[in-house]
This record gives sequence, C-alpha cells and structure tokens, in this order.
Amino acid sequence: PPLTINTVSYIAFRVDLPTVAYTVIYQQDDIPADLKKRVQSIADRCSGFLNDFLGTLGALKNVNASNFGNLLDHVKKPVLSENKTSGRPGMIQGGQIYVLSNSNTQNTARKSPEFRANAIAFIVFSELLHVANGGDGLYRDRDIDRAALEFMTRDERKDAEAEMQKDLYEDGTIGYRIVRKNCAGSN
Repeated sequence: PPLTINTVSYIAFRVDLPTVAYTVIYQQDDIPADLKKRVQSIADRCSGFLNDFLGTLGALKNVNASNFGNLLDHVKKPVLSENKTSGRPGMIQGGQIYVLSNSNTQNTARKSPEFRANAIAFIVFSELLHVANGGDGLYRDRDIDRAALEFMTRDERKDAEAEMQKDLYEDGTIGYRIVRKNCAGSN
C-alpha cells in the first residue's frame, strides 16, 4: 500500500536477500496536492494570451486568467488513467479530467517528481479550457482549434487549416499547440 511522507505518495516494498534485507521506496505517479496552485501559476504566467484566448473562445466574462484555477472547483478531482485518455496526455469526459499514466509517466514521476507534477498541471490546465464557459456545456476540441486560428499569422493559419483537413487529424491538436506555445514554461 502507498505510504505518505511529506504529503507525497510512495510505494514501498521489501526485498529479502540472504542475510540482508532492503526496503526500496519509489515515488508513485500521482496528482500533485497543490494542483490548483500550479494551474493558477500557469494562467498567471500567460494571463494576457489566456484572457484574449478565452474571449475568442467565447468564455463567460467572469472566467479569466486571474481565477482560472477556480475552474477546478467545477470538475471532479482529476485522476490518472492508463486507458481513459485514448492515448492523449489528457481528456475530459463527464466532468472528469483524466491524465495519462503509464510506465513512461510513472518512470518520470520516480526520476523527476517536480517535472511530472508540472506536466500534470499543464495537462489539467489545457483540459480546463473545455469548461471555461461556466460548465453549461463543454467546448469541443474543434472549438479550441477555431479560437487558436485567430492567434496565427496568415501563413501559420493557412498551414494549420491544411493540417486540420487531413484524414488523420485529431481535433484539438492546433488549439493545444498554440496554448502550449503561449503558456508552457520551462519545466
């Protein structure tokens, strides 16, 4: 069972070798306890862009960069999942945000827990764009793509629109790319 040391979850197991016993502790991939603070920090870092983006998306006037972290109060607590994200880093479904967790992310959590916590926060930040209309319905990935087009140069927009017409295009790719470009800091 996980044990908690300084509010961080760990998985411990005991290995008995002849004449010597070792206890190995690995950090568990988990949603950071300060997730709301981390999400708000991202919003603060890109507040000018985020406010403009939310306006273009058509978000409610009372949803802005200064209170973006409060959108976490309108969804269920985010959870880690290996099979609920359809291979994407994150997904929102039924008011629940799912964050991809697999052997790679678990390995990252063990080796660099702060990097993983920041990555989870950015994924949740991105998924919260779906509920920026106040929870009366979700913005679809396609809506986020359309809003992103407004922040591109003519040439970037032409390339993005061509990419969006491809058969294997996944809705949201363009939108999340522009959000990442403007809001992701160095981890």
